[in-house]
Amino acid sequence: MKEIKIQNIIISEEKAPLVVPEIGINHNGSLELAKIMVDAAFSAGAKIIKHQTHIVEDEMSKAAKKVIPGNAKISIYEIMQKCALNYKDELALKEYTEKL
Repeated sequence: MKEIKIQNIIISEEKAPLVVPEIGINHNGSLELAKIMVDAAFSAGAKIIKHQTHIVEDEMSKAAKKVIPGNAKISIYEIMQKCALNYKDELALKEYTEKL
């Protein structure tokens, strides 16, 4: 395997595996909860984190506004809206994470 370098992280057969914790929509649209999750990942030894950015109006169809999952009382579109961070919070989370 060819050595791969991501900033100061080297990935190769000789190095320990790189575990990538993911922060999806688990923060429920809360910047503070997202920061807590980032802190927990880094405390557990994470060197990088994968975070999903959702722009609901661009990724969900109009039909999604009518689709109600079996375990919910609101549409999948509304669920995603509630769980997405706004642009300002996305940027704040990025800056917060980069300082760690």
